[in-house]
Amino acid sequence: MEKLSREEIMTLPNGLTIIRVLAIPFILILLFYPGRVYQLITALLFFAAAITDTLDGYLARHRGRVTTLGKFLDPLADKLLIATALIALIPARDIPTWMVIVIVGREIAVTGLRGIAVSQNIIISVSVWGKYKTF
Repeated sequence: MEKLSREEIMTLPNGLTIIRVLAIPFILILLFYPGRVYQLITALLFFAAAITDTLDGYLARHRGRVTTLGKFLDPLADKLLIATALIALIPARDIPTWMVIVIVGREIAVTGLRGIAVSQNIIISVSVWGKYKTF
């Protein structure tokens, strides 16, 4: 496995992806606070995290800063964000459990397939359809 350079890790798009991952615990905690104010704050934080998903991809492509780390980390961050929110919504907002199992199961399967591909030195880039699905 090749070593990642500091320049590859410390790109703005990768930084935005890392910020999205770091927002997950705050979203999770806020989901369990009652009241409209906390619901609004949680929704805004989730929306901001979703915007970083679009922004990091745009910046990476248009600035020529697409990295192997970013190709791996971006879809993983998306899956973590969506899965965490969906699982937390089961007790917090009465979302059907079967629906969460189907969506999270699919996300885990896709991540597993990507992991197998990476072990074979195949990088499966995110398509625009995956971005629409996440949205």
